[in-house]
Amino acid sequence: MIMLVPLVVSLLATSHPTKAYSPVDPTFFRAYEDFHRVNDSNPVRSNLQRGGFHRHLGNNPSRFLQYDRPRHRPKRRQDITPLDPIEESRFVNYGSDGHPYERIRRLRKRRRHLSVGSGKISGLQETETGTVSDSEVNRIISEGNTSFRPLRIHFDTTELDQWSFQSTRSAARVDYLVNHVLPRMAQTWSSALAIIPVAENLRIDYNYCPYGDPITSPSLQPEGVPDADLVIYVTANSAVCADENFKVLASAFSCFWDQFERPIAGTIDFCLDMIDQEDENPIADQAGLNEKNVETTMSPEEDNALKLAVGTAIHEIGHVLGVTSSDMLFFYDSKTGHPRTPTPI
Repeated sequence: MIMLVPLVVSLLATSHPTKAYSPVDPTFFRAYEDFHRVNDSNPVRSNLQRGGFHRHLGNNPSRFLQYDRPRHRPKRRQDITPLDPIEESRFVNYGSDGHPYERIRRLRKRRRHLSVGSGKISGLQETETGTVSDSEVNRIISEGNTSFRPLRIHFDTTELDQWSFQSTRSAARVDYLVNHVLPRMAQTWSSALAIIPVAENLRIDYNYCPYGDPITSPSLQPEGVPDADLVIYVTANSAVCADENFKVLASAFSCFWDQFERPIAGTIDFCLDMIDQEDENPIADQAGLNEKNVETTMSPEEDNALKLAVGTAIHEIGHVLGVTSSDMLFFYDSKTGHPRTPTPI
């Protein structure tokens, strides 16, 4: 699956996939301080922290607990088809000129003398060629290529932060992920993948992605989160971590997409028990280290563990960005602005 990453970069990003971009540092929303103030007078946050139940993973009491937070089922890519109308909440503002694909659609509509209508678009209807010439499409695509910018990722660690209150051991692993693993992963993707940037704050529909805190998470509020093209909700120790037959470090998938089917939100879940098996207490020793000296103070084993964690996170976010068999049905052709699969198969 990792070999498909260059394919996603070429299909979803730009006509020059080998170009290196200056990475953009990710932004974070952390609910750590809010959890210190959880009490019965604040039932929403109390439910977020205590609304699930904990149980040991297997019969080993030294392993991390599994946290089962009650939530409705998140949307998965296989839940929708190209024939489904695009809900209004999925429309993203790409500026006054709009996304290149949007400009091509508007031109085709004008040529076909069609009205914009209610704003809900059927993917199949929008694949009609109309009377727009190839040269006009090429011009719009070429102009749009100058607007590509490095991918900006926003992490919401509301649910991951809950594990900081279980033990010193779990708190060290949370800090390790937030301070070292997630920033490196985000910078890797930001340097490799460029997109048409979101022009205003990015808003995620909680009905699609039931993660974070619906009361405090900026991405779930009407005003949205600024300076972001992709929101990642970070969780830990989901049900997949409970299977002792598999050594899973992380898993991820997308749960929300824009009007051009680009993933704009997803979740990544880490199995805390699988982080750094080389030493009994390595992460606690490095949790307080800053970004500048962490590599120079780590042992070779710790350095390899960090590379494994970052590499795994990079791989899993590839699934969020579209490296799945279910996503390929929704890929667009960057040279024409058409879906690559106009008719479902």
